[in-house]
Parts: sequence; structure tokens; C-alpha cells
Amino acid sequence: MKKSTILDKKILKYMSASAAVLATGASATGQIIYTDVIPDAVVAGQGLSVNIDVNNDLTDDFIAAVVGNTTVNAAVAVPFATGTACAGGNVQNEIMGTMPSNYDYVSRLSLNDPISATGPWMGTNCVQGTMGYYVIANGSSPYSENWNNGVTDGYMGLKFESGGNIYYGWARFDVSADQLTLTLKDYAYESTPNTMIPAGAMPVGISENITSQITFFNSNNIITLKADNELTNGVMKIISTTGQIVKEIKLVSGNQQIDLSELAGGLYVANITFNEGVMTRKITIK
Repeated sequence: MKKSTILDKKILKYMSASAAVLATGASATGQIIYTDVIPDAVVAGQGLSVNIDVNNDLTDDFIAAVVGNTTVNAAVAVPFATGTACAGGNVQNEIMGTMPSNYDYVSRLSLNDPISATGPWMGTNCVQGTMGYYVIANGSSPYSENWNNGVTDGYMGLKFESGGNIYYGWARFDVSADQLTLTLKDYAYESTPNTMIPAGAMPVGISENITSQITFFNSNNIITLKADNELTNGVMKIISTTGQIVKEIKLVSGNQQIDLSELAGGLYVANITFNEGVMTRKITIK
């Protein structure tokens, strides 16, 4: 069977990255917006895919999927598309990769590799690239894809357009050796337009995870938050999808309720900072 048949195969189903957790923080070049996918989004089986909304504006930017037939499995990635057209997506979005012998191979980046205008990029108008390729009968990967033979913590370089500006980001994946399972772990982008981001770059302070020390939920636009007594000097910032801080609240230990009903309906990020670390949550105001 020709390899191109796999690359042309229509993606059949979609699986959203559920329960995404966002974090923001200053970087050396600007501000990195980070999303931790909790739990990891696992695609296990042909015809399944995961969508990536890099800037969390409710418009999907990229798809990673497993395609194939009884002969081969292939992990692929493509700027968000419907069928063979860019319907629903942005024709300016691109994935970092190379094109040897007229095939499109998704680059597998290592931690801190630069992602910028230099690329290389595979092209606009929803160019689909292969991550890895696996022949079921003999367990071989006869081509030169960068994600063959199993990958843990590989980074994909992403370029996307939003509001007339170009942004660069990354997504981190595990890929099984048989190319039948993709795991999306997290992703991020540099919120300053046309600015390089190193693969795997995270906001300052993101390593200090205090999630286990905070109880947080939103009901009827009222946030109920309980912080452990060990946490000190807490502040919660409510941030709009445009990056504007619309409300800032001083936090105390113990139980606290914050009424957000005065905010316009829509998606927001609650950025919670204590001396001991950072936690963020996506919230919806109705």
C-alpha cells in the first residue's frame, strides 16, 4: 500500500483535551501562556484524534491523530481542518517540519530547541505531516519520520495566526512505537507576536505546583476557594481571553467566596499565586 494513501486519509473523530489547566507568567522575552492537559489526552486507535486550541480562544488550531488500515498505523498532525479543506481552521497555521522526497515529516524537537520564523515550516493551507509510520505485519518503520520507534516527551513546533498576528508555541507528546497511541501532555505559546519560544518553555513559577493544597470550584458565577493554612500572601487575578486583568482579589487561608457575577459572560482564567507556588484554572461566567 502506498504511503500517500495514509497521509490523505480523512480524520474520522475528534477528542477534546479535557480539563485543561492554564498558567501565565513572565518570560525573558514576554509572557508564556501554558496549558497543562489534565488528565493527559490519550488517543488510542485508528481514526481518533485530539484537537489543540493553543491560545484557548475556543477555536481549535491543530489536530494530532492516528490513521491507518489493516496494514499500517500512522501518527499525523495537521492545522485544524475539516476533510481536505481548512474549513473551521486558519490557513496561516503551520507545523514545524521538513519535506524530503515530497513527504511532509513533523519535526520532533528537544527541550529548549528554538521555535521561530526560521522554522523550518511545512507550509500553509493545512499541510498535513507524518509524525511516525509503522508496518503492522513486520513491526518495522521503513521511512525516516522523526517520531518512529516510540517517543517520550517529544515537542512539536507550532505557528498560528490570531487577530492578525503570528505566534509561536509548542505541544508535548508521547508516541507509542506502533504509532497507535498518542498522548498530549501540555502545550504553550509566547503571547508576544513574532517572538521565539524555546520548546518546553514554561512561565516562571510553574514548577511550584500547589494544586493539592487548594480546593476550587465555580458555581453560579461564585468561586468557592479553600487554601491550606501553610499558604501565605495569596492573590487571585481574573484574566480575560485577551490577557486583561479584570479583577484582583487578596486571598486568605481557609474558606473564601468570590462573587464574579458582575463580569461579562465568557471564558476567563483564574490565576492564583501564593508565596509557595502558583495554580490556575479556566472558568466560565454565564
